[in-house]
Amino acid sequence: MAGAGYPGSKQIPAVQAMLALLAPKLLGKRRVSHITDLASDEGAGLFAGLNALPKTTYATDYSYCTERIMNERLVDDLVRHFPFTESAESFHLDFHSIPFRGKRSDLENHWVPKHKQGQASVMAFVGQSAASRVMCYATANVLRQDADQRVVRFVDHWKVLMGTYPARVLFDSRATTYPHLDELTKRRVGFITIRRRGAAMIRRVRQLPAGAWQRCQIIQAKPTSPQLRIMTTGVHPKTGQGPCVRRSGSRAPIAKIKGTANP
Repeated sequence: MAGAGYPGSKQIPAVQAMLALLAPKLLGKRRVSHITDLASDEGAGLFAGLNALPKTTYATDYSYCTERIMNERLVDDLVRHFPFTESAESFHLDFHSIPFRGKRSDLENHWVPKHKQGQASVMAFVGQSAASRVMCYATANVLRQDADQRVVRFVDHWKVLMGTYPARVLFDSRATTYPHLDELTKRRVGFITIRRRGAAMIRRVRQLPAGAWQRCQIIQAKPTSPQLRIMTTGVHPKTGQGPCVRRSGSRAPIAKIKGTANP
């Protein structure tokens, strides 16, 4: 907390200021303007180490005194002290669209799954530990031109933070591109994703003989256990072209990516 650089005063130090802002959130106050009734709550004040919580004006003014770098330092410091294990070094990476509610905006349009349409929104990129479900990385206002680089930036950030690359990362096919998958291979970071489906891939799949497929049953909690036909082929992560065969003396990395088709 001290290394984050949050502002504070003699009456309300930085730690008490952050706890005073955290208390209304934990009590379900969604907006700063709704915390006035907590100013006389002695229990909420005790939680923050004060005799009473500051009023709305203080909370608003304090937010303007903070900077993005302070939040990033705080999150990194919390992650360093979290007891990650080897099994927790797998991470789910994904984008999340936060719709803009106003009438006019300079924000880019992004796909909002809840509304099933593209609209002005803030694009956030988050990283979650697969084992502990801890949200250990987040950045907002991602520009469309930089979105494909976020997966590689995450693994590089984790390397600087923890000293090693993640064991593996799991993400959707639209999270990055084949050249950036090649960057993960060069860093020896395992990844699980789905190949982007295109017209060329569909044509190749339909031309495969029936003997090229194997049956696989998915075991899940639902009453039904669907069966799929799968096949495995070698693919160059840098180009996404396949199937391919490693030739003698070739140093091009090859990743095994499974393709599925309904029976």
